[in-house]
Amino acid sequence: MLPSPNAVARAFVQEFPALMGHARITLSEAFLGLALGILTGFVMAVLMDRFDRLYQAFY
Repeated sequence: MLPSPNAVARAFVQEFPALMGHARITLSEAFLGLALGILTGFVMAVLMDRFDRLYQAFY
């Protein structure tokens, strides 16, 4: 059973501040994860370029 579209729209309007608070946290975590992934990839690429054994181990 799904709620009616009117009920969904009403809940969206009533809970909008809470939804935006949760969206802010979710987006912050997503961008932090992306930044950490980029940083980790960059550091690994530099280390693999500098050390041949590391390149052979991971490539």
